[in-house]
Amino acid sequence: MILQFHFHTNPIIGTTFAVRVKTQDSESKLYALHKAAWTPIVRHIKIKQQANPFDPEYAIYFKARKGRNWTPALDRQDYLRVKPALKRQMAKEKEIAVKECAAKFQA
Repeated sequence: MILQFHFHTNPIIGTTFAVRVKTQDSESKLYALHKAAWTPIVRHIKIKQQANPFDPEYAIYFKARKGRNWTPALDRQDYLRVKPALKRQMAKEKEIAVKECAAKFQA
């Protein structure tokens, strides 16, 4: 019973642990548990043990590291999706700061 209820077979990804949920428009949607194997492996270059970012001797080393294979945390599609929300949040914070500053001068 539990196997039939929670484990679903998909021709592309195989058998997964999932739950079928009915939406508001009476359709059923399948939510599958994310498998660790689906996460891509990201390799990182180790920092030299002696290197210190506050030591001027290693300034050139850290500049070279920063320029090499640097990718932003968000890919382009995520950035374009998040950008409007970030702009709204920054505008709200700026508006609040202006109101607080104006209140100080009026008092």
